[in-house]
This record gives sequence, C-alpha cells and structure tokens, in this order.
Amino acid sequence: MKRFAKSIVFLALFQFLVTNSGKSQEKSWQMVSCLADTAEHYAIYFPRDFDTSRTFGMLIFLDPSARGDVPVQLYQELADEYRLVLAGSMRSRNFSGDVSLRSFVAIYNDLLQRINPDTSVVFLSGFSGGARVAATIAALYPEVTGVIACGAGFTGTDESSIRKIRLYAATVGYRDMNYEELVENTSLLDELGMKNMLVYFDGVHEWAPAGSMKMAIQWLMESKSNPVLQTGYPDTQYIRRLNQLEDSGRLCLAWQAWSQLKQVSRYRQQAAAAISRLEGLPGFKKDREEYESSLKSERTIMNAFSIAYQPVLAGMNINDETKWRELAAEIKEMRSEKSYYRQLSAIRATDHCRRSCGEYFFMFMETKEYDVAIRIATIMEYFVPDEPAVQIWMARAYAGLGNKKQTLHFLKLAAKAGYTQPAKLFNDVLLLKVITADEIRQVFEQQ
Repeated sequence: MKRFAKSIVFLALFQFLVTNSGKSQEKSWQMVSCLADTAEHYAIYFPRDFDTSRTFGMLIFLDPSARGDVPVQLYQELADEYRLVLAGSMRSRNFSGDVSLRSFVAIYNDLLQRINPDTSVVFLSGFSGGARVAATIAALYPEVTGVIACGAGFTGTDESSIRKIRLYAATVGYRDMNYEELVENTSLLDELGMKNMLVYFDGVHEWAPAGSMKMAIQWLMESKSNPVLQTGYPDTQYIRRLNQLEDSGRLCLAWQAWSQLKQVSRYRQQAAAAISRLEGLPGFKKDREEYESSLKSERTIMNAFSIAYQPVLAGMNINDETKWRELAAEIKEMRSEKSYYRQLSAIRATDHCRRSCGEYFFMFMETKEYDVAIRIATIMEYFVPDEPAVQIWMARAYAGLGNKKQTLHFLKLAAKAGYTQPAKLFNDVLLLKVITADEIRQVFEQQ
C-alpha cells in the first residue's frame, strides 16, 4: 500500500491530525484535492485514532448540491466510533450523474493513497438525488460494500441492477416527500430477498440526524461479510424517541420503526418485545388501517401530479389549470383533517409538488428556457400560493425573456406578499437586464 507520507500535502495534514504520542486531537475536517486529478476536491475527516499502520473503513458522501462538507461535519462522532474516514464530494450534484460518478471514482482512488483501507467497509451515502446516484454506483462497482440512501430511493426499478447492491440501508423523515417511495422500496427489497434496512426519524427531506445514521452504519457493520463486534453503546436517545411515538398514539409508526430496528443485534430482544406489545394494543389495528389509507391517498395524489407534470417538463405548452386546482384542493382538505396520518400525507404531498417544481425551475432557468420555467412557477403557485419567493421566480423568468412589465408586476406581488430580502435583488444580473436597482428598491419601499 502506498503511503501518502511521500507527499508534503498529506504529511502536513497527518501531523495536524495525529501526534506521535497518540494524544487526542481537536476535531477537524479538511478540504483536499485528489492527487491524480486536482479538479476533483472533497471534504475529508480522519477519526481521532487515525493511524496509517491500522486499517480504516471509508464512508463517501454525495450531496445533491455539491456540499460534501455538510455530512462530513455532521457525522464526525460516528467516524470516531466506527473508525471511518469520511469523504464528501464537492462536485457531485443533481442532474449530473456522470460528474457524480467521476467524483466517486476519483475520491475512492484518492483515499486508497491516503489510508490503509478496510476493503470490507467501503460505504457510499447520498442525500436526495445523491442517494439515487449512490445506489446506481453501488450496482456498478462491487467495491462498494454498503449504501446509505438518505431521503430517496433508486433511479429506476431495474431488478437486475438493484440485486447487484450488496447491502442497502436508507433513512427518511416522517415529513419527507419521498417517504412513501422508501417504504415501497423496503417492500420491493424484501420481495427480492435482499438485505435492507429503513431508519425513520422525525424530520423533513434532509441528511439524517446522527442518531439515525448511526443505526444505519451499525446495521451495515453487522451485515457485512466479515462482521466484528462493535464497541459503541446503545443509543438511548433514539430508543426514547420510539417510546414517545407509542406514548403519543402513533402506534403504527412506532411498530414500523421497531420492526426495522429488530435487525440490529443489540436491539433485537428489546425490539421484539416492543413489537409484540404494540400488536396487542386494542387500538393498533385501527391505527395501522388509518396509516395505510392515508399513504394510499398520498400515493394517488403524487402519481396524478407526476402524470400531469411530465408534458410540462417535455416542453409542451400545456397548463391544465383544472387538474392543478383539483390536486391543490385535495391536499388542502387532507391537511385540515383531524387524522395525524392524513396531515402528514398532506405535508409530504405539498413538499413533493414544491420541490419537484423548484428543482426543474432552476434547471430550466440555467438552460435559459424561461418560458418553461414560467409554466413551472405557475404550477407551483397552486400548491404554495402564499410563498413570495415564487413571485420572485416569476419576475426573474420574465426578466430572462426581456419582459419588463411582467417583471415589475411580479416584484410588486412579492413585495405585497411580504418578501423580506429585497437587498439580494439589487445585484441580480438577470433582473438588471430589464430594470434598475433603483426601480427594484422603489417597488419594495412603496410596500
């Protein structure tokens, strides 16, 4: 194994992280460039007891917005506990699968030069679009021994590719727009006889909290081909949250979480007891039926949205106002119901519509297809009518088309709706093509 001690850059980094006396160092992550390709750079964190004479696993992150430093900072304590070198790509992003693939390969090869790798612990984790790419890469490269997909599932449903993934863990928040998708993924993987685990948490579409990520890592460590005992302690805070679900009457959610946690050896007996207790409660059956009914309604709404949305993405000049109004009204009705599960489904459905519009709006703005961007922003208004940022989107898209009148119109609507960051607009290159900074200032001062 090559020693990067031959490189001055690594020597400086190594001396910063590890002392000859073995004393604990301040936690620190660094930004580095790949030795073989300096255009590829990533955030890296070495665990406290890092030593090139010992083997360490690696956990590589793919963020949808090229913010690889975010998960690296978030999971440093887990790196210390499980002896993992963390590496987060600063180039991987949504809608750039080839870039993400090249970034992973570059980082993986670079880490082989920096550490003495435990080749049984090569984990790849992604969030949102990064989760989809991570699963695709794991199917292509058997070197990846485990995936942790945060907030999204697979790019497609090709079973032959999915079967190539060695171990698959996922995390999802209860208010994540992709919640239903990941629940369905678990059923699919179970049917395929594949090892998998889904860790739930109380959150939105985001990188999993450290406690939830810990459960996923622990399961991967136990499920790999040559598992070894781990020295970490059970996460009492995570268990407390599961008990709180039961105490608050969310019986199905508690049962669901315990059913997954049962796969981790240190929680197996506790989980089995909790599952048995929950299934014996008088209200469990009714609660589960309510949960499944809500999920079915949510799935129907999201599918209807996707079907109506596809022609717009294809560039067709179609705006089915009736369909958008019907879907928005259905979601609004769900949100007003007393059922906790129906309210959750409404929150996720709204988030699905908002994020679907947001991602593609910015993509079409980047490609200067402003007319398509306007149609997408118009659709988003049906689902989040009180969000002033949408009016700013419309103003910018019309500015791209050179339409000053409509640009001013939507800026005025944004000001009236309470947009609070007008200073950000004074240097907006797109807006300044059709109006001046003084005109923007006047719009907001008048409000």
